[in-house]
Amino acid sequence: MGVVVRQDSFDKLLAQLENIKSEVENAVIDVFAEIGEYVVEGIRNGDLSNWNNQTGSLRSSVGFAVCRDGEIVKMSDFRTVLDGKEGSEKGRALCERLASEYASFRFALVIVAGEDYAAYVEAIESKVVLAGGQLYIEGNIERMLTERIAKVFERK
Repeated sequence: MGVVVRQDSFDKLLAQLENIKSEVENAVIDVFAEIGEYVVEGIRNGDLSNWNNQTGSLRSSVGFAVCRDGEIVKMSDFRTVLDGKEGSEKGRALCERLASEYASFRFALVIVAGEDYAAYVEAIESKVVLAGGQLYIEGNIERMLTERIAKVFERK
């Protein structure tokens, strides 16, 4: 008497698991991108921030990147506001630099305000630049990931 496990059965199971893993990873990327877009839009339009726009440079420097293993897979457009072209460039450059610093993480969502004075506006002037976005993320990311990943398993 004997039991035989055929290699092709095991290979099929591994392929199914790999497919699920890929779908879960795509779900994480999509959720991070949705959150990034929502937060950036909220900061830029004042729903999640409260500083006065003067030149558009700070607002233009706000953006996000979704990273996998330190590589950017999705990034906001850093749309220029008023005369803020330089802010857009600084925001994009900061996102790219920070992405590489998170290479040890499978996934990262990076939200930036690329102008050097963003911290000053938030700390010294007591205005909200990124803090409102951080609070939104902390209050919603776990639920959003759980819901989206559950949908992957519901389809299986």
